[in-house]
Amino acid sequence: MEALIGGHDWASSSLGPTELWPPSLRTVVGICLHAPQPMLVTWGEELCMLFNDAWRSLHGAQALGQPLAAHLPAKVEAFRTVLATGLPMEREGSGLIPVRDEKGIVRGVMVMPCAHQGIAQAIGHDLRNPLATILTAAQLVERRAGDDERLLEPARRIIAGSERMSRMLEQLVEYMHLQADKLTLKRASVDVTGVVRDAIDSVRAGALQWPVSFEAAGDARAELDPERLRQLVRNLVGNAAGHVPQAACRVRVDSSSPAYVAVSVENDGELPEGVTLFEAFSSSGPAKGVGLGLYLVRALVEAHGGTVTAQSKGGVTRVTVLLPRQPPGA
Repeated sequence: MEALIGGHDWASSSLGPTELWPPSLRTVVGICLHAPQPMLVTWGEELCMLFNDAWRSLHGAQALGQPLAAHLPAKVEAFRTVLATGLPMEREGSGLIPVRDEKGIVRGVMVMPCAHQGIAQAIGHDLRNPLATILTAAQLVERRAGDDERLLEPARRIIAGSERMSRMLEQLVEYMHLQADKLTLKRASVDVTGVVRDAIDSVRAGALQWPVSFEAAGDARAELDPERLRQLVRNLVGNAAGHVPQAACRVRVDSSSPAYVAVSVENDGELPEGVTLFEAFSSSGPAKGVGLGLYLVRALVEAHGGTVTAQSKGGVTRVTVLLPRQPPGA
């Protein structure tokens, strides 16, 4: 299929020549092609079809580049619902996942079997390295551009898009590992305060105007997996920055309890009624992603034996994580 896609006359299709495809489309097609199970990608208003060899073996190659309505008309309504709402859905054992372009607009739908470990392996092995190459090259262009805005602006857009895609890939890989029951912890004595401060700095690197305050006091050491802790805090803090990027955010580490360390992230604004924060592929507001950040927070917190709760009232939303200082049963 990689060869067929490369030789297809895309100029006569609604997608146009491949050299003009946006990076988001190229990335999702790369995920599709390297997956071992049947995967389909549709893009644009016509839901133009692209797929991998496993999907081709079931349905044939004649649909390549064709509108979804010409081959699978019964599925068009569900696909258009995902395009219109930006929300994923499950149909006949497969997940319909919205795919956003570089501006955060839903432009496509990726279809994949729910929770298959092979996807995680394909994403982790085949896409992280080329994505890192793109990011490194864009950073080099940015450094050499000087004051030339003609180079600076596109370089910064590529950097921002690559970093966002990297976070999305990381979340998808972790989601697949969780579904395959592959989550493992490597506990060590961790200074929670230091990890939280690093996570804030990491998020602020992509949102320099984000107003955030940080407060911590006392001994915040606990027996936790430092990498998993850094990931969950980054997701938690990044979620607040992404949903209300101009609102003030307050992060606090509370070490007053001898049994646990509490980490709370609070930002201005209330959640829409009916929102379920900690479910997979659930998202609200202007945040651009696949809706896995807080789901992974919950999974990682619970793996450590802790709890996570959310409260939204009085114009403020607060998420609080309680992490035990010692492993359960210690």
